[in-house]
Amino acid sequence: MAGTTAAGRDEVAIAPDPRRWLILTVVLAAPLLAIFDQFVVNVAIATMQRDLRASFGQIQLVVAGYALAYAVLLITGGRLGDIWGRKRAFLLGLGGFTLASALCGLAPNPEFLIAARVLQGCAAALMSPQTLAIIRVTFPGREGSTAFAIYGMVLGLAGVLGQVVGGLLIRADLFGLTWRPIFLINLPVGLAATVAAMGLLRETRTPDERGLDLGGVALATTGLFLLVFPLVIGSDAGWPPWAWLCLITAAPTLALFVAFERRLLRRAGSPLLDLRLFRDRTFVIGLCLILLLYAANAGYFLTLALYLQIGLGFTPLQAGLTFTPDAIGFLIAATLSARLVPRLGSRLLLLGVALRMIGLTILIITAGRLGENATSLALIPGVFLQGFGSGSVSAPLIGFILGGIRGGDAGAAAGVLTTVQQVAGALGVAIIGLIFFGALAGGSAGVARDLAPTLRQALAPTSLAVEGRESLLADFQVCVRDRARERDPALTPPSCAQPTLRPTDPAVATTLDTALATANARSYASAFAISVGCTIVALLIAGALMLQLPRTRLAPAD
Repeated sequence: MAGTTAAGRDEVAIAPDPRRWLILTVVLAAPLLAIFDQFVVNVAIATMQRDLRASFGQIQLVVAGYALAYAVLLITGGRLGDIWGRKRAFLLGLGGFTLASALCGLAPNPEFLIAARVLQGCAAALMSPQTLAIIRVTFPGREGSTAFAIYGMVLGLAGVLGQVVGGLLIRADLFGLTWRPIFLINLPVGLAATVAAMGLLRETRTPDERGLDLGGVALATTGLFLLVFPLVIGSDAGWPPWAWLCLITAAPTLALFVAFERRLLRRAGSPLLDLRLFRDRTFVIGLCLILLLYAANAGYFLTLALYLQIGLGFTPLQAGLTFTPDAIGFLIAATLSARLVPRLGSRLLLLGVALRMIGLTILIITAGRLGENATSLALIPGVFLQGFGSGSVSAPLIGFILGGIRGGDAGAAAGVLTTVQQVAGALGVAIIGLIFFGALAGGSAGVARDLAPTLRQALAPTSLAVEGRESLLADFQVCVRDRARERDPALTPPSCAQPTLRPTDPAVATTLDTALATANARSYASAFAISVGCTIVALLIAGALMLQLPRTRLAPAD
């Protein structure tokens, strides 16, 4: 096995490794596991909460702890790979992630699970940037574009598979372990990838690195924490003053980080982040696109999951299977994109965005037309087309962003890119979540009011007296409104526990239950349509930015 690379020029100048496609298969385990674990927890929230007797806030920390640790440490993780060696950092991160997954699967209480998830996020932040850096220094020219396209394909599929496989594992209840297999499934994958990486990977690092910029690490980590923490926690906490204070403080902290790095660079130091990366216009435009596209994607996944599971009452398995056409469309498009990028270049990205917008528009129409009667089958065309368009964009976009970056900066650039991906996801969930729940709360009263005449007519043949009917109708409308404003779906608002809404007559009870389910579904369908409309606006802006990209983007010939 070759020794450490110490060439002064881009490391890709070394003769390509004949095992490079096998290496790609191994290193793709990192993004597959990291993104899979970010999504798989979403379908297991209710099961974990019941099994661990956890509060809703604790379960939210199970989700947020991972996302937070992952996001704030990615830049540092990328630079550590440049300094220590990418193989070493990859193995440490993958080993830590596998161990943390075992701890998650064995967690006896909520506090232990939260701590294990934070450890899992830290390990993911170390291993994930190494994948992009290894691809950048291993694959030359057009092969690099193909490898990046495959990376993008895995990245997108991992999110969808998290929803689908998570639902299947919860339904299967393997060995009576309920939710625990969603973490334990990582063990065979992580162990196999670790053993394979030890024998296959060639060590590479940035020449003449003098050590880790601890001042930069402190400032970057603090600034990103202040930015990401309120984004992942603030919404569920009701946006208290501390959340806004964190966001306000994040900007000057990150500005101080930039000033510190610029000063260090002028003194010929070794900054955590070489700001000369941002002189590359395509790299900057690409990061803006990542911010828009990944925020839109996170918002879409969140609102569709809410619409399916809370609005339509789908089980985790049903919801997961509804996402399957997205995964199929993504896989087909991503596979085709590897062949089409050399011919179409950045025009393929524009085509993908257009297809995503068409797919999302179909979903809006379907949800609006069918409301409470929407089925997985009816949603297939829109879900498939959105996935196909996403695969046409996500797979080749990484190559456009990193294709012109020198191998010596691969780790730092990969850390920046993956950080922007994570910040975008948190931002998308926060913004689209605010829009969704705002629309849900604002529109529920109108939905209840529109349903009141139908409910009154349905109650007419029952034994309920006229006065009782009117009292029930009034309480029904308050209950629908309050339930739409309740962020914890496991809680029943006091207004929904009124005696009038607990009739003893079976005919009245059945009619009322049907009306409540209908109001819930229509409220969620309306909020889903509004939030997806905002997602389409973000995609329109992304499409305009794509016009500024070069037709092709290949690695520099150093």
